[in-house]
Amino acid sequence: MTLFYVALTGLIFLTAALTIWGEESGRRNWVYLFKPLTTGLIFLLAVILARGHFSPYATAILLGLLFSLAGDVFLMLPGEKFLQGLLSFLFAHLFYIFAFSRGHAIGANWVLLIFLAYGILIFAFLYPGLGKMKIPVAVYVLV
Repeated sequence: MTLFYVALTGLIFLTAALTIWGEESGRRNWVYLFKPLTTGLIFLLAVILARGHFSPYATAILLGLLFSLAGDVFLMLPGEKFLQGLLSFLFAHLFYIFAFSRGHAIGANWVLLIFLAYGILIFAFLYPGLGKMKIPVAVYVLV
């Protein structure tokens, strides 16, 4: 089984590299194929590693990965799907926060203040061009 994990991990790295190459070379069709494939393969690896024992942690990670996949797809679709992509990533982050904060006091970590300050700076930079998306993006940044 170890060889399988190595092969699957190698395939994940390959599809991620092909996504980056597609982005850099302007080959959007490669990005459309390999970006969701990469996230899908990471989801598959997580399902396999859970081995049928879907603890709250594993379930939250898997749901986060599914919402991340949905976010990737929404942002790649033609037309204005930014809000749907933003909401998908928002839910993904909420699941990841739940998974990674279990048993830990979220507010006790001073590093969160650094992330909040960074988010506020990025939001301030983006604010003039956000138009009607100011509130959704502000909620996303806070999460």
